[in-house]
Amino acid sequence: MVKPTGPTNPYVRKVIADLEKKYRKTKIPLFKDLAERLMKPRRKGRSGVNLSKLEKYAREDEVAIVPDKLLGAGILSKKITVVALHYSKVAKEKIEANKGNVMLFDEFIEKAKKPLKVRIIE
Repeated sequence: MVKPTGPTNPYVRKVIADLEKKYRKTKIPLFKDLAERLMKPRRKGRSGVNLSKLEKYAREDEVAIVPDKLLGAGILSKKITVVALHYSKVAKEKIEANKGNVMLFDEFIEKAKKPLKVRIIE
């Protein structure tokens, strides 16, 4: 029996393929980096990120990218745009209460056309 390597979640696999396609088209290194991060096994470093970590590290003029699930623990006082694979209902409510924006990766891949100010938060 052969064990599958890489992510088995169909959504994550689609996002990886879309990121690689976008990198080939635009040559923006961010897309290749994100695809490589998502290909890593979850047991080797990918984990959810709480809002408290976003509060500490994210800036208002940047796009915060979370290469896994965004969780709602903590207080957020900044207006930020967050891109995540998944997000909890509480996290989305708290970000939108501060006039921020939450996007999934597929929305971000469609909208991103030029190098952006981003911060990857793991």
